[in-house]
Amino acid sequence: MRPEDGSAVAKPVVAELYLARIVDGKQRMVAIRRELPPGLGVARASLEELLRGEVPRGCDRPLPPGTELLGVSVEDGLAMVDFSEQLQAGFRGGSDNEQVTVYSIVNTLTSLPTIDEVQILVEGKKVNTIGGHHDISGPLTFDGELVVPHS
Repeated sequence: MRPEDGSAVAKPVVAELYLARIVDGKQRMVAIRRELPPGLGVARASLEELLRGEVPRGCDRPLPPGTELLGVSVEDGLAMVDFSEQLQAGFRGGSDNEQVTVYSIVNTLTSLPTIDEVQILVEGKKVNTIGGHHDISGPLTFDGELVVPHS
């Protein structure tokens, strides 16, 4: 579809954002489909929505408050994402909570067609873990273990 001036119209990109939700007293994730705002790259836009976008009732933001996205690059299916130290410093603890924090990032990005793996960095450096439970020292792929249907 082209507007009257003949220029191409960019199709809106829809991503799946993985948000936190407590189900039966346990930390889990739900996938929320969200149209991304134009102007940013889709990987950056997805993460900005995860950090600052509207959160549906019954869901929570999966990343610690104050976490900033410092950079994103994608090459050959690998997304390198760099967060501020608040990703670790503001972490609230717990194995399930850490898994939700990590895989909200990984699953959101791997929902995009150009991303197969995600390497999480903190302040530009690889780290072993966010909170002591899950190894994030290497690239990660989608993990649906804690994903529950959105009701």
